[in-house]
Amino acid sequence: MPFDTPGGLAAMAGLLGLCVGSFLNVVIHRLPRMMEQDWHAQCADLRGETPSTASELTLARPRSRCPSCGHQISALENIPVIAYGIRTDFQTVAFPGSRRMLEIAHEIEELKTICRCGDKAIFNARIIDDTFVFEGTQMAIDDDHLTYESLCGACYLRHSRGSLNAGRRQWPVEFSFEPDADFS
Repeated sequence: MPFDTPGGLAAMAGLLGLCVGSFLNVVIHRLPRMMEQDWHAQCADLRGETPSTASELTLARPRSRCPSCGHQISALENIPVIAYGIRTDFQTVAFPGSRRMLEIAHEIEELKTICRCGDKAIFNARIIDDTFVFEGTQMAIDDDHLTYESLCGACYLRHSRGSLNAGRRQWPVEFSFEPDADFS
């Protein structure tokens, strides 16, 4: 059963979130137009005219189209991706798949999370048995003693003792015009 593990439950919740988010996007876009269409039909009825049904809009029909060129959007072209914590892992290293997704995304909307201090959280910290850890495999989700916490840069650096990328880069980061080895 997929709900037996925290990872399975998270995957199911993510899929449900994608479905609900996609449906709400359609409702937000089409409902005002459907209400206007209904209002025009009621006005035509009051005037004694026959309402036009040539381009009746519903939540299901017609299929979505590009607002610029009118191209009909297929199922593969219309998949919103809503995710949390995909920019980097607990060591501030980009996940290979998310790195590519961020590179080619048409649009990125950030859902802001808040650190325990109240500032904007930008890092994920791994906690095992109430202790912050900065070493280990990139993926770990099925452990009863493991959790993650969103932290701002200052809190992350305080808990990691000034270390980014598990010690491969120390704070403060020296800036140069050379390509970053993590993103080459």
